Amino acid sequence: MNVRSRHMVPGVQVGYVQRPGGARPAVWHGTGASFRDLTPPGITGGTRLYGTTGRLHVGQGFIGTSNLAHAVLSFDSATNWIDLHQCLLAPYTTYS
Repeated sequence: MNVRSRHMVPGVQVGYVQRPGGARPAVWHGTGASFRDLTPPGITGGTRLYGTTGRLHVGQGFIGTSNLAHAVLSFDSATNWIDLHQCLLAPYTTYS
């Protein structure tokens, strides 16, 4: 298992754990005993968290059948996420 950590507020770390099938987003508070897996439903190819305010976490995830990462926002819960890609205006919603 490979763990990567990033954070922006003292005492709260976010990052990901590399597992078979893709990265799984994680948050913890100093030690592994507080580790929480925040993998949301619908994520198929892995998710990584890169920053936090302590309660809001930002990162990237592969949504549905897309093979391209979307920006995601987590509200400190595996069931409370927003795909920020849906907030983009044309022409930023397609890739070339």
